[in-house]
Amino acid sequence: MNNVFFLVMLTYGLVGFLLPTNNLCMYATGFGLIIINAKMIGNSLLKQNFPMFFISIFIMSYCVEPLGYLFGFKQHIIRITTAENADTVFLASHCLLFFLLFLSTFIKYEVPYDVRLVKQTILVENQLGFWLALSIAFLCVILGVSGKNIFESGGYGRGESVRSSVFEYSIIFITCALIYARKSNERFLVYFVCFIFVIKDLLYGGRISTVMLLISIFLIRFFNNFKFKHLLLAVAFGYIFFNFWGYFRSGVDSSGFTLSKKDGNASFVFYASMRLHYMIDIGALTLENRLKSLVYFFMSIFVPLNFMPSLANLSSYKQNLYYSGGGGLISTFSYCWGWAAGICFFALWIVKTVNSFFYSNSAYWKYYALLVIVSTPRWFAYYPIQIFKFSLYGVLIFYILNSLIPKTINFENEK
Repeated sequence: MNNVFFLVMLTYGLVGFLLPTNNLCMYATGFGLIIINAKMIGNSLLKQNFPMFFISIFIMSYCVEPLGYLFGFKQHIIRITTAENADTVFLASHCLLFFLLFLSTFIKYEVPYDVRLVKQTILVENQLGFWLALSIAFLCVILGVSGKNIFESGGYGRGESVRSSVFEYSIIFITCALIYARKSNERFLVYFVCFIFVIKDLLYGGRISTVMLLISIFLIRFFNNFKFKHLLLAVAFGYIFFNFWGYFRSGVDSSGFTLSKKDGNASFVFYASMRLHYMIDIGALTLENRLKSLVYFFMSIFVPLNFMPSLANLSSYKQNLYYSGGGGLISTFSYCWGWAAGICFFALWIVKTVNSFFYSNSAYWKYYALLVIVSTPRWFAYYPIQIFKFSLYGVLIFYILNSLIPKTINFENEK
């Protein structure tokens, strides 16, 4: 049955890119998004696969976003309508459908019974690595964000604070320190740095970095230590809290706050994807531009974007002419770089990575998978470079820290 469903959806997915936009295709893509995302969530719940449950729940809001338009209940995605038409909404939705088709079909939802990420793996005596990682993490947290917090500036995004990328990269050093922490007092120090990280991130209007850190801690220290129903309650509470915080941070001062009624984050991200399809349609993003962008994309893993041409980051390319606010879905970026084949490549890379979290015998693959899983909000809805940059840098740092000890990383149970 699964094979038949995949073949039918694959056929429709490929044909859908060639057909002119019509109501039937829009309905089919809308129902396809509902079915595939529900299938992902259901399988994750049934198999108690928390990493895939986290990914599926995060993806859900982006699957829901275009449904009103696709089914004719909603006139606009957001108030900005320059790039909005039936073709761009359909293509952005269809690319997402095609991406999720491969992701949902080839993911291994079954969780091996004895998987306990860090209780099973990467536990080595590395005092030097612990203190080095913890010290660097502390400095990155303290120095990574500066300026006025949301209570002082009146809200998030007022341009009165500076957030460096080293703040989020401190998650790499925090997770390494947590991996090396063998004693309760060492873990207490790591959690103290985590506490400072969370408070500072929230005070300066952040949400995603905090989610990334909390998921990291759970997967490293507490995986399989809680009943799944308790995790669901925690996820539900977290979802409500961070959505509330998203409204709260938009308008706040010392006397109180006002809930923002502006377009939601998912709406802007989806519109940013529509913007790229619109630019392709009108010739503002040519095939040559897209191929150059792909080359620059991989170069930007090693070269800072400040030294790269504007095409290195399609989310900000020509924003002065076609404004969207930045971001975009990985499915649309991969479509720009390689049509259906590009979407397939990125989806299968995510499949390979997430599966290795449970099934790889390499500590480095497991750590790479951990960073990819927790950075889902970044690579899925902002820019895919985090799949390679953040995660590969993390593995490199982990390797360097491990080289400080004369031991081979092995798989052993924590005492």
